[in-house]
Amino acid sequence: MPFDGTYHVTVKTPMGSLEGDLTIRSSGNSFSGSMQTPFGASNFSGGRINGNQLKWQAETKTPMGSFDVTYSATVDGDKINGEATTPLGAAPMEGAQV
Repeated sequence: MPFDGTYHVTVKTPMGSLEGDLTIRSSGNSFSGSMQTPFGASNFSGGRINGNQLKWQAETKTPMGSFDVTYSATVDGDKINGEATTPLGAAPMEGAQV
């Protein structure tokens, strides 16, 4: 699938930018993967694909603890852009495939 691979992403949270590597493994209209940040790795499953749009939920580790975060993103070529909805509000996300 064209989404499979690793993307280096930056999530611009109210507490500052968080960089990480998002790895996606798709199967049909669903996907699983992981997010590796300086605070640790978080695995997820149950992601949904609709055209070039991705949606998934993951527990994300931060200096303030772990939070459930809902992600929505659009993939355009090797770029990924979207939003992470956190307990502190929405945070823009952008990145590129590595």
